[in-house]
Amino acid sequence: EETELRLRDVTVSVFEITRIALPEVDFRIVCSKGTYIRSLVSDFGKQLNNGAYLSKLTRTRSGNFLLENAYEVADLVNYLRKKRESISSAIE
Repeated sequence: EETELRLRDVTVSVFEITRIALPEVDFRIVCSKGTYIRSLVSDFGKQLNNGAYLSKLTRTRSGNFLLENAYEVADLVNYLRKKRESISSAIE
């Protein structure tokens, strides 16, 4: 079932092609919140009279949160377990 996407104004402040290995093209984009990258890529394909889709999408920033400062879930769980053990030992 197809759904129709609402048109909305977005701001793209940076669009940089980082690699071309046809048929794949990698790019970096800095855009306003609410920008649907999958829709943007689909629109590119339509403008080029060709299909286009995302095979990979990595969000490197969301507001003040940076991917480089992110934790893997397993690392965070291990950290919290160690803290819990440390607190339990201090209470006993």
